Amino acid sequence: MRGKACSAEFMRKFSTLVDSGMSSSELEDLLCMKRNEINQLERALAVRKRLGGVLIIQHLQPSHCMVLAALPEEKQLEMARQAEEGKWTVKELKARIQEQRQQEADRPMVEGQFHAIVIDPPWPMEKIERDVRPNQDVMDYPTMSLEQIRGWWARKDIPAHIPTAGAHIYLWTTHRFLPEALNCFNIWGVNYQCLLTWVKNVGMTPYSWMYSTEHCLFGRIGALPLVKNGERLDFSAPVTRHSEKPNKFYELVEKVSPNPWVDMFARKLRPGWEAWGNEV
Repeated sequence: MRGKACSAEFMRKFSTLVDSGMSSSELEDLLCMKRNEINQLERALAVRKRLGGVLIIQHLQPSHCMVLAALPEEKQLEMARQAEEGKWTVKELKARIQEQRQQEADRPMVEGQFHAIVIDPPWPMEKIERDVRPNQDVMDYPTMSLEQIRGWWARKDIPAHIPTAGAHIYLWTTHRFLPEALNCFNIWGVNYQCLLTWVKNVGMTPYSWMYSTEHCLFGRIGALPLVKNGERLDFSAPVTRHSEKPNKFYELVEKVSPNPWVDMFARKLRPGWEAWGNEV
């Protein structure tokens, strides 16, 4: 994000434009900014307005709100209050969030056995994301190295949570780490079958192609059949909070995979699902 967009004066002008009813497309043209930058500013503005209703803000700047926007709403106020009282810099705010999440990341695995396991690991942050989303380097989880992700399956003893009938494994990955995701399946003993594709309403264009899709490997342990055949491998849904997967994906899993279901590295609780992660 360009420096001017982090200034209080710019955010005041941006707020006026938003309040006037301008669409994201119109804001793109007027401000000569990319859609993902406009979306990021809109999220930061929403955070600022939300906090302003319950907290006297004297220290926090727009750049703080951009960082806070990566958190779920229920955690934004708690962290904002600490940052305001401690007069934290943006760098200190990022460090405190990462420190807190790192402490939470080693929580025990949920109990039970599951026919469907959704895994959305925090792949190492890619350079193109740092270039395009420099204010989003506080991720929903502390990022993990490739070695940590490969070993995560054994550390959490996932095989002990797979019933005799088998399980369906869903592994989210980025474009860059698609080969590594396939390697993880091989290491974990998962039989790869196909690739699900999320078609987004926005995308990044760092160098050549617009990165407007995200992918999820589907594989099996054992021969557990699908509950319903013939569902499409692609689905369209808008982007919400960074890294959060759309409801359409979970609805698809519920259609084709028998329960119990578990969501690993979950961003929020879902009815009927077990969840493991530092935000649930």
